Amino acid sequence: MKAEFWHQRWRSGDTRFHETQANTLLVRNIGTLPMPPGGRVFVPLCGKSLDIAWLLGGGRRVAGAELSREAVEQLFAELGVEPVRQEEGRLVRYSAGGIDIFAGDILDLNQEVLGPVDAVYDRAALVALPEGMRASYASHLVKITRGAPQLLISYEYEQELMQGPPFDVREPEIRRLYGSSHDIVLLEQEEVAGGLKNFCPAQQAVWLLQPADRVAESPDFQRMRCLTAGLSLAALLPSMGTSAANVVLPVLRQEFEVSLQEVQWVVTAYLVSITALIAGAGRLGDLTGRRRLLLAGSSMFVGASVLAGLAPSLPLLILARALQGSGAALMTAMSVALMGDAALREKRGRAMGLLGAMSAAGTAAGPLLGGVLLSAFGWRAVFFINLPLGLFAWLLILWGIPKEQGFKGGSRKALDHHGMLLLIATPLLYALSMSVGKGRPGLVNMLLLLGSGVLAAAFVKRDRVSSSPWIPAVVLRSRERQAGLLLSLLVATVLMTTLVVGPFYLSHALLLSPVMVGGVLSAGPLVVMLMGVPAGRLVDRHGTHIMSLAGLLLIGAGTLALALLPMSSGIPGQVIPLVVLTAGYATFQTANTTSLMAAAVDSERGLMSGLLNLSRNLGLITGSSVMAGLFAMFSGGLDSPAEAPEAVAQGMRQTYVLALGLVLAGVIMTMVVHSKAATR
Repeated sequence: MKAEFWHQRWRSGDTRFHETQANTLLVRNIGTLPMPPGGRVFVPLCGKSLDIAWLLGGGRRVAGAELSREAVEQLFAELGVEPVRQEEGRLVRYSAGGIDIFAGDILDLNQEVLGPVDAVYDRAALVALPEGMRASYASHLVKITRGAPQLLISYEYEQELMQGPPFDVREPEIRRLYGSSHDIVLLEQEEVAGGLKNFCPAQQAVWLLQPADRVAESPDFQRMRCLTAGLSLAALLPSMGTSAANVVLPVLRQEFEVSLQEVQWVVTAYLVSITALIAGAGRLGDLTGRRRLLLAGSSMFVGASVLAGLAPSLPLLILARALQGSGAALMTAMSVALMGDAALREKRGRAMGLLGAMSAAGTAAGPLLGGVLLSAFGWRAVFFINLPLGLFAWLLILWGIPKEQGFKGGSRKALDHHGMLLLIATPLLYALSMSVGKGRPGLVNMLLLLGSGVLAAAFVKRDRVSSSPWIPAVVLRSRERQAGLLLSLLVATVLMTTLVVGPFYLSHALLLSPVMVGGVLSAGPLVVMLMGVPAGRLVDRHGTHIMSLAGLLLIGAGTLALALLPMSSGIPGQVIPLVVLTAGYATFQTANTTSLMAAAVDSERGLMSGLLNLSRNLGLITGSSVMAGLFAMFSGGLDSPAEAPEAVAQGMRQTYVLALGLVLAGVIMTMVVHSKAATR
């Protein structure tokens, strides 16, 4: 755009392009710019923007460039200060306390005249230039500011609907202009209220342009690395606490001279505790602070692990495991919520994929690590190993999450303690109803399940009238959220089917040794671990709906193959479908988690994380009980170790047919919910 265009607009008073208040994207995102207190911000094509007064009011110094001297003089008049004027070659410098504005063409401004700047705020310059002028402007801006970090605002709209400025500038062009010198991250994107110039539908976005050579050395980057490592360990340790304990059950049975049903409570108590507490843990983090709750949960997990390692009797060991599960519930819920807080929008899928990969890594590594420790040091070492790992995670979290970020947007209202007890007791009774009896439901199971339903109704009734509800109605009002949580339960149920049916089929139908059975089943966690981050990248690139549907279709394909393949297909007939199924699980879980966490506001993120993990745990518990019971029924009973291979194979196929029905229901639900959302 030629200079005369802007001069004419200022002479005619046509300054509708100026906002009547400080830009909200600037206000919300100024903290992302890495600069010292009192730093100097350069604002190109600044006009008389109120953003300058806002920056000055925050204790920052401001440098600016503006074509029109009339605009500069109006700016200082509105600031109520008299500037000092000084010729700088073809430019005129207007200076007053903490502010320097250069009137003239920005291309005539050089490093020496501008002086050092700590950051750039470009709201009106890049989008004011026609496409042919942007490359020279961008390279000149990087040069004169010595590659300073930038906060850049851009617009997206159909250019034929409106003649700029501002012009339509999209991500590919921004990356083409600045990608060689800066690391580019999308911070926010939103609809322009009323449209550009009150008629043209548009979106505005704010970008952080961080100098590529400074990213790795910045304190914020180092802190983020610590946070990511700490949260990754917080996701890994609870899952490892489940799978590693399974290894020691035979030894514990001999050590304490108890039955298999009794010693199984070492695992059951842990899982039931997590299931009972995880939803309440998520909401408690929203209300009291996620950082402090994660640190408390890590401390509880480590302390309970030490108690478990010191336990002189089975009842005390089970009690310690229940406490360990309580700490694990806090760690699991808070790690997802805090990662959702910390992850930038365009990388949230990768962040959720990383946590999923770490959880899978814990599941996969637990039996191996537990076996090594058991052989070398005895069963107590399986619990003691959590002491150094947990303390390391605690220190990383302590450093990685600043104290002022420990409380994120929640309300510090008085807690509803009766509601909290109902929220804990409801999933507790459900988990117990699915855990006792080992797949042979009886009167006790039915009474526990009925009690769970009664408590759930009482909780809903109380929560509706509570001044501080544990699950605000608005959280679950969205059909997308309801579907996401239900889908998580269904998919977890299908996944657990592979874990309860697979060992019987592999050992009794294919006649594999225990080592071979473990090797085949380890393919699942290994695939989830390897797929986590790549799945996150795909989610970031293609969106949560497409990848959720793709994940469900892969799960369906794997389940269908397991239901149809004959015994003659042998080990490949199990491994290949299992790989497809678990790859789909990793993809779906990453997409679904990203979708739910992205839709949650700051004050709901802990609760949403807790509900998501609760739905997953309920699915795993349901699968381990219901699907195992169905498999036993279809196979004609599994009381003898020498079941007919064909009977076991037939039972497996029928069980997977039912599992396929759950997957198809999930696919239909996803398509229906998305189609309704698209028509709103």
